[in-house]
Amino acid sequence: LRDIAYETRTTNLVRENLLEPFDGAQARVSDYFVSFPRGRPVQVEATILTRTRTPDAEARVQQLLSQKLERDVEVTLAQVLIDEDKDLETAKILDLAESSLGAPLREEISRIEVLAGKRQQEADVKAGVPFTLAGSDIDADAMTATLFAAPDPAFSISAYRSMEERMSENFPDWKVTVVPPIGELPPVTFADGADELDDSADRVLADCVWALRRWGVQEVEAVGHASTSGELQRFDNRSLAFRRAEAVATRLEAEGFTATPTGEYRAINQKQGERDFGLQAYQSVRIRLK
Repeated sequence: LRDIAYETRTTNLVRENLLEPFDGAQARVSDYFVSFPRGRPVQVEATILTRTRTPDAEARVQQLLSQKLERDVEVTLAQVLIDEDKDLETAKILDLAESSLGAPLREEISRIEVLAGKRQQEADVKAGVPFTLAGSDIDADAMTATLFAAPDPAFSISAYRSMEERMSENFPDWKVTVVPPIGELPPVTFADGADELDDSADRVLADCVWALRRWGVQEVEAVGHASTSGELQRFDNRSLAFRRAEAVATRLEAEGFTATPTGEYRAINQKQGERDFGLQAYQSVRIRLK
């Protein structure tokens, strides 16, 4: 961006000073081209349409630009004499503006504008990130942005997924991918005594699937739990915990993952945990990474 800004300022300065040696003469710039070869002086090529030739114009422009830019400049100045009986805006002059010298100038200006636009898009995407970044891979040419979120307890998996959707809406031409920090997935909860996924469980499971894909995980374990509430017997609760795990594992398998279901139920040792964390924590399935 600094290079682009410098090149733009230099190009503007060149344009403003090309006619300085022609002061008082009827002259105009037909076209000009400024290049910045590495390790060499700035190169300036220009065509001046004038009624009177100025012998030392090239040397004067070169000296003036070198002083103002405070670096070496090499100037090639072509003076095209215009018939005094013809106006400078004739078709012949307009044709000269389409000369081979003007073509690379227009191409270079277009290149700089496109490059600047891409860099601005990259900056806009990065500025639109609503969370702290641990890293990013933003490619303006491919119009893709992969954003790696830094750990932050204030954001849940669902929140990161929503932010990805919002950024995709804000930058519809881009493919925006948010990678949440790797951590514990939210529990997929079930109603008391139930082993079927309801709408709430479906939403949580969809968030888990989204996160697993962002992490590149293929193999997981679905660990089912059951609480000690109700009239269920110990054997039935163990069975319930496994059936819940199986329901989640089946859904994960359908999404392309390898999922192993297991059930955990300890009626006696579990009671204190239920008092500390609530029954809902034990009416759920935890998805663990392998």
